[in-house]
Amino acid sequence: MKKNLFLKAVALCCAIATLSMLTSCSDNDDNPIRYSANITVNPKALYDELNLSAKLPLLFAYQRITVVDSVLIYDQDGLLVKKLGAESSTNLDPMTIEAKGLADGTYTLVAWQSIITHVDGYDESAWEVTGEDQLSTVSVMATLNPLFYVYALGYDAATLTVNGGSADVSLTPKAVGSICRLTVDNFTDESGYDNVLLMTLDEQLKPGIRLNPALDENDRYIENTDPDAFNCVGYCTNEWADYTFFTLSHGDDLYLELLGENDETVDYIHSMEPIQLGVGENVAYYMDYKSLAWQPPFFGSSEAVEKWKNDREEGILVAEPLLDWGCSIADIEKHIQAKQWWYPGNQGLEYWEEGYASWHQWYWVANKLTEQYLFETEDGQNLRFVQCYNWSENLPYEAAKTWLLKLGYTYQGTTEIPYEDGTFDFFISPDGKSAAYSQPFDEHWFIVFTPYGG
Repeated sequence: MKKNLFLKAVALCCAIATLSMLTSCSDNDDNPIRYSANITVNPKALYDELNLSAKLPLLFAYQRITVVDSVLIYDQDGLLVKKLGAESSTNLDPMTIEAKGLADGTYTLVAWQSIITHVDGYDESAWEVTGEDQLSTVSVMATLNPLFYVYALGYDAATLTVNGGSADVSLTPKAVGSICRLTVDNFTDESGYDNVLLMTLDEQLKPGIRLNPALDENDRYIENTDPDAFNCVGYCTNEWADYTFFTLSHGDDLYLELLGENDETVDYIHSMEPIQLGVGENVAYYMDYKSLAWQPPFFGSSEAVEKWKNDREEGILVAEPLLDWGCSIADIEKHIQAKQWWYPGNQGLEYWEEGYASWHQWYWVANKLTEQYLFETEDGQNLRFVQCYNWSENLPYEAAKTWLLKLGYTYQGTTEIPYEDGTFDFFISPDGKSAAYSQPFDEHWFIVFTPYGG
């Protein structure tokens, strides 16, 4: 009897010890209780922001498309604890990803979004993640150059706190780059080129972006360090001269130039003064190859380019000189610098003795078109004359008269002027304050503007 009581006592002590050990384990930090989090990703917002939503249904109709969202979860030490992904091949509806096995704590979530295309059994992705083990090093890098619009990249980040139960969080990736539609009209075999390339400076090429949300915009974008990198924003061919691209290159002073390419050479065609391209913008870069000599490319909103094209084609607006008689060189510089494209013809005012007796400053406003301003004083005061010279053999003299008439000038017949030799066609401006005298020379033409009336 005593033996049985002793055995029961021993068994009870063992049970109490076992329960104590289990309780201790449940409170041990090395084995915490785990919870789940529901992460909702909204993929459509990226394409709405970039004004691409109308284009995507065609892709979904004719190709098998996968919209990929990759969510990386980092702990408070910035170490990767979980990598999740979701795919949708039918629509852009919100997707919910379940993150299982999260302990109590605060996490940083980063999400990147793009599209994978599946053509002829081949999957093509434009982006790859590098350095994902730590939040301080994780980046998304481009694998293609240039990038078609379908590969637009979106990014978002959020903080998730798990505290004694499940938690929910929403991510809406936003654009980290811009959309640029490149259109080249009248680009034929006669140009001598197979492709027109829209290039940026090597140092302005952005090959990727860091995902750490603690970084500001200046530090987030990865700088190009490869001297052999192909710094192309987009291109057109003489068979297909209208493409839309996505680019990470942006900023207040983005420098773009057009190059012509064939099997043997790459030639310079045209460049623009530094322009502004903001993240999330949808812009158009338009050029009419046939009229490039007197109509520089347009860069601006997709809506504005259509109006610009209609104005140019209807009115042949070859120049827009400032005819503010008596103004200074500072006013002219402000006017010139507001143009889509310009380039200084001379580096300082030059004196013209014969005919005009004025100080002269001139600018290229297209590849073969100049605006020339003549002032009374050496420091550029009191504008007295303006000239427009067309050096292109492909723009007939009739274009000058058509342009003046479209601007509201009235034709007065022919006359001679004391500043130049020969007979000129004579026009008066709508406000009666300016006179225009036009004349062909060789296979070119020019116009002299002067004050008129009282």
